[in-house]
Amino acid sequence: MLFEPLPTDPSLFQHASGKDQILNENNPAYVIERMDGLCMHIVGASFPTKGYVMPEAMFAFNFAKRLIREFPLQSIFNPRKIDDLCRKVVSPYLLKHTLLAPVCKQLLLLPTPLAEVIAHCLQYDNAYRFRLQLLASETSKEALLRNPRKELALLLSNLKKRESQNIYVKFERVFGIARTLLLLPPFRSAFKKLLKSLDFDKIQLDEADYYWVLVEFPKHLNMTPKQRDLLFAQKGWTLPVRAM
Repeated sequence: MLFEPLPTDPSLFQHASGKDQILNENNPAYVIERMDGLCMHIVGASFPTKGYVMPEAMFAFNFAKRLIREFPLQSIFNPRKIDDLCRKVVSPYLLKHTLLAPVCKQLLLLPTPLAEVIAHCLQYDNAYRFRLQLLASETSKEALLRNPRKELALLLSNLKKRESQNIYVKFERVFGIARTLLLLPPFRSAFKKLLKSLDFDKIQLDEADYYWVLVEFPKHLNMTPKQRDLLFAQKGWTLPVRAM
């Protein structure tokens, strides 16, 4: 027998909704004109977003992301256990794969049971998805195949110039583990096999991604907001309208 859950009084909680918590953390919120699947057409924006970040889903995948980050070796050598723990929290928010952003669809090809969880971590986190795409846009499949350890070191150096120390340390840890594993022939072979299977263009920034990076993180592209606004004027692009 199934029962409908009783409605919960929002006044019992610190935040009336996930949206309220996001706004209280000074995250940007925009005025939605219409939805096209999970793509949001924002009032004033020149391009739609590639997904809708449900607050509750974002919190769930933040937990998964933290779990993977805090236990990197277990995530590599015992991924099924980490995947099982993550799914206990994130399962209600796993999307149909056809709805994922192009870069997240490529992450489904990762040779690990955690591939689906990792793909969704970036689907629900625009900032980290854009960081990955920006790094991919600063390199090429050929360069990574030719000398992956050297190329990862160069990318980490680029990232250090634009990110806070807090963000840089997180990437430094991941890149450090990756560069160490690439010294081992089986991992190096698996890395190159994965690279060859990827549609690398879909991991890099396209025009719409480039627009949204400039809207939310212009410094990542070495621009001030004023320089960004001048570029937008040249291209005929406009800024999205923010919710009050």
